[in-house]
Amino acid sequence: MIEFFAESFLPVWEELGFHWALADKSIRDFGGDGNIGDGQKQDLLRILQDIKSLYAVVQLPSSEARQVLFHGVLTNSLGCSHRMLQTEIKGLQSTISKELSERRFAFIPPDKAEYFEQVHLFGPAVWTAFPCAEPDIKAAGNCLAADLDTAAVFHLMRVAEFGLRALAGHLRVRIKNKPIEYAVWGEIIDNIQAKIASKIPKKKGKRKADALEFYHGALGEFNAFKDVWRNNVMHTRGEYNAHQAASAYLHVRGFMRRLAERITQTN
Repeated sequence: MIEFFAESFLPVWEELGFHWALADKSIRDFGGDGNIGDGQKQDLLRILQDIKSLYAVVQLPSSEARQVLFHGVLTNSLGCSHRMLQTEIKGLQSTISKELSERRFAFIPPDKAEYFEQVHLFGPAVWTAFPCAEPDIKAAGNCLAADLDTAAVFHLMRVAEFGLRALAGHLRVRIKNKPIEYAVWGEIIDNIQAKIASKIPKKKGKRKADALEFYHGALGEFNAFKDVWRNNVMHTRGEYNAHQAASAYLHVRGFMRRLAERITQTN
């Protein structure tokens, strides 16, 4: 997605309007045949430079070409009269307005802005432990922001799968006759369950209780993800609304944060 703030054009638009008004006053007071001063010319060149970066973001090729003409008028050795300046300002503003009217922009409500284009949406610990999951975490946030709720759940289940495979790698799980990347969730979960016993301390105490809570808690989350969200979204059995997508987000985020306390995708 392209992040673009609507107010980006406003300062430039207001500055162009200010210079148009200055030119209009000069025309009314002095006839407008003289050239603009060097100070005003430099200010206008700065404005054109400021607006240049916006053209690439929202793809306004005609406006960019119109700006090049405007720049040429300002830097012409014969100078730029106040009447010429008004013509160029109006021409540039009209071209920008026309091109913007042909573009389509999505609005992100303020209460969902926290999800949009967030690289560290799950926090720095998850970003460090599971960097391969970050594209899907970011995509899930963008989908939540844009009310693409079923798509958000899809990406969140991909994130959870990074956690599942990381846990399997942590336990040195092996799947018969296939790489673990090609195993389905059920196979991986069953093999993780078999491996957990070797990771649980035999002696009762805090270490055993912590290990039981961590591993069995992780398996419980995976089974819930599989039954509540993953199977449905992967096999087109249902769609999700904003409330359900938000619930999936909170569960997967919390789960990945807990995993990140002990596991990374490389161990």
